Amino acid sequence: MDFINNPLHYRVIKVLRKPAISTLNGNIRKKIKFSVTQDLVDELQKGDSKHRVILRMSTYRKEAAVYFDCISTEFIIRVNGKKVNENQSESDFYESPIDITGYVNAIEPFITVKRAHNCTAKTVVIGIYHIEMLTVNESLEKIENLKSRTRQAMLKLIRDRFSSDDEIEVNSVIVPLKCPLSTNRIEIAAVGLECKHAACFDLKTFLEVNLETFNWICPLCNNTIKAGMLSLDILMNNILTETAVNCFKVEFDATGNWKEAKDNNNNRVFQID
Repeated sequence: MDFINNPLHYRVIKVLRKPAISTLNGNIRKKIKFSVTQDLVDELQKGDSKHRVILRMSTYRKEAAVYFDCISTEFIIRVNGKKVNENQSESDFYESPIDITGYVNAIEPFITVKRAHNCTAKTVVIGIYHIEMLTVNESLEKIENLKSRTRQAMLKLIRDRFSSDDEIEVNSVIVPLKCPLSTNRIEIAAVGLECKHAACFDLKTFLEVNLETFNWICPLCNNTIKAGMLSLDILMNNILTETAVNCFKVEFDATGNWKEAKDNNNNRVFQID
């Protein structure tokens, strides 16, 4: 039993509490102890330290071997008596690790978890980790660890636009080659593997914006990009290599063929194999 890690975000230094099942009954607080060294406590007190302590939680699922972070925000979580889960999520669920670094100020800290009266989940999986955050360059060196959105998956999104139930007739689909974060042309096209849009964002820019946080949000659809779900887009990266540097959007037809979308009509048409 373990949580899925994000290889482009951090490296795990030590598992402080191996993921284990905890059952929460009524309003009783579940107390979980773990130990850290004094050297780590001192390191965590530095404001610019790359070291973090993260709490990972998920609702228990029978026979599941690996977990994403997913726990109701109705759970009340405290470290050494201080509530830590306020303002860390704007949704009804925590779908990212919870950073408890600022609350670990002793060598034998403890966590208490209590279930709110209207929360139905009773059994959870809890793990605690000492991690070291990566720099952007360190993350880019691990790009081979990323998953990929296949050409087939991308083309299905395009073709679905032509077969939608909307009353408006769709003659073509425009996909931008600009990153919504930098507004510059994308260099490495990336997207959340669970996202349902064809457009991508620039991987390096996304990492520059998000490496210091744990709540990775897609800048296009605002959905959480879960650990291990940041991916490269194979088709869009191929398009970027085949288009001019001053091309900022491409146009797809219903067959999946595409061309550079410019003001003139003298554009090459690329056929999708």
